[in-house]
Amino acid sequence: MPLENKQPSWQTPHCTAGSERRITRWEQEDLLDAVQQRLDANPLAMRLRRETIEYPFGAMKARMGATHQNLPKGAAEMALPLLAYNLTRVMNIRGIRPLIADFYMAKTHS
Repeated sequence: MPLENKQPSWQTPHCTAGSERRITRWEQEDLLDAVQQRLDANPLAMRLRRETIEYPFGAMKARMGATHQNLPKGAAEMALPLLAYNLTRVMNIRGIRPLIADFYMAKTHS
């Protein structure tokens, strides 16, 4: 069907009036494309991430009542428990003494 004979649709007001079309992309969109390609190549990667990473954070959100997301400062409210969780993981993996030594070394070398 030629364009000049096309019937108007609900999208007609959104059509461009110009003689050309422009497509805009985010300047870092190639990074998003690369991530999508990796996920397409390994579809189980997202499932593995959900199983290992998102459960602890979901549990914390549930304990906090899950309404914190509706608050204007919900991100800050969630930051402290997540920091505590991550520090606990580091202490369990590396040990407390090596962690304190790392903090001391970082402080003396800064």
